[in-house]
Amino acid sequence: MEHLLRGLDVVLVQTRFPENIGMAARACVNMGCGHISLVEPERWLRDKASPLATPRGQALLDGITVHSDLAEAVADSALVIGTTARRGGWRQSLLSPERCAEEVADCLRQGGRVSLVFGPEDRGLDNAAITHCHRLVCIPTDPAASSLNLAQAVLIVLYACAAAVREGDRRAATGPTGTSSPSPATASIPAFGPQTETVATGQSAQDSPAVAAGPTAPTAPTGPRAETAASAGNGEKGEDSSGPLASAADQERLMAALREMLLRIDYLHGDNPDYFLMPWRRLFGRARLRRHEYDALMGMCRQVRRALDRAEKR
Repeated sequence: MEHLLRGLDVVLVQTRFPENIGMAARACVNMGCGHISLVEPERWLRDKASPLATPRGQALLDGITVHSDLAEAVADSALVIGTTARRGGWRQSLLSPERCAEEVADCLRQGGRVSLVFGPEDRGLDNAAITHCHRLVCIPTDPAASSLNLAQAVLIVLYACAAAVREGDRRAATGPTGTSSPSPATASIPAFGPQTETVATGQSAQDSPAVAAGPTAPTAPTGPRAETAASAGNGEKGEDSSGPLASAADQERLMAALREMLLRIDYLHGDNPDYFLMPWRRLFGRARLRRHEYDALMGMCRQVRRALDRAEKR
């Protein structure tokens, strides 16, 4: 079975209640998302999640993968978006739900895998988890009642992403003037796509679920999306969009190399380098690097390291 949001993975970090996993599974099935990853769940009991996932969600529960850390769970993704209800500090440049969905749909059209990351029900994603996210999104709520249940947050974000993907497919199929042969550069998508840190302000443990199928590998786009996948990145940025996207694992290696280089030239503050590296993480997250661009940047870091080594030996 092919899902509308194929290539998109919902990542639940340190989820406390299996019932919430079941309800999140139902939300995934409703919106066409075919896979859930769990990172260090407090309790993962399939029999507790099953009733809330409904019959259609059982296959998705069967396909759930459990990871020991977030870096492992998102390693293959080209775009990692975390959810947050808090602002300031490590949480800067938050996306609106609409902008989040646009970026997700654009990445999926290019054949990249996307991870949407939700934190624990009672506190949301911590700063360590935030560092693995290229972008952050916040679901706007009434300040008097800002807490969302985990499955509510998952459903809202996935609905937005599904709407953006459908709109992109429609535009690819009809073109901006209703013709049948669209220009790839015009296939930008409006959308409505939220993400929150899964209730940073405290959440209840219940939701409603139903699922799609197990994990879906990021297959090449088909149908209307296939017509724009090869050049989807050219429209707004005018950049070379050839070649595969760099994965989250690639970007973590780049950040490690960049961190070492910037520390050695005294650019980063030694007392809290990871915090001051965050703007660079956000920059490269927005850039959505291609693999050949990643290779070039890694080569630059290696050359700078060698030059520093030679200078220190003199």
